[in-house]
Amino acid sequence: MDTVTVATTAGSSEDLSLIVSIISILFTGFTFWFYDRKLKKQQRKLNNQQELLNTFIIKKHKEEEQEKKKAYIEVNIVDGFKAGNKTLKIYNKGNSTANNIRMDLIGNYPNIFIDYDSLFPYNKLNKSQGFDIKFSIFKYVGERATTIKLKFMWDDEFAKDNIEEYELPV
Repeated sequence: MDTVTVATTAGSSEDLSLIVSIISILFTGFTFWFYDRKLKKQQRKLNNQQELLNTFIIKKHKEEEQEKKKAYIEVNIVDGFKAGNKTLKIYNKGNSTANNIRMDLIGNYPNIFIDYDSLFPYNKLNKSQGFDIKFSIFKYVGERATTIKLKFMWDDEFAKDNIEEYELPV
């Protein structure tokens, strides 16, 4: 009987060893599956973030390239030395050359005299360049305007017939 008892003990230790091995394999498999899933989820998130970042960088680069091709006409009015005399300062604030610059007065200003027909269309205005137009405001002619509306049109590398309107105090 002693032999049977020993055989039973040996068999149960083999079974226990087998059960521990199976549990160990299952635990390892579960752990591998769980962390693999977690890592793949993190990788997808990183890939999405990288894609968004790449899209943003490409968009920003395109915008910068477009800005390099744009001219921007800026206008200010400066008081002259004598009452009623003023200067219209026109300059290119953009990054590209403005070509074929045109100007129109929007509205009727009987008390303002601007001889702009002889200057426009202005052929070319490089980056950071400008020019002046002298004009006069007559006190006793018609209704006195407090503002003047101007419309500027120009071409640049980015687009033709850019339009900017200004309403400036006089």
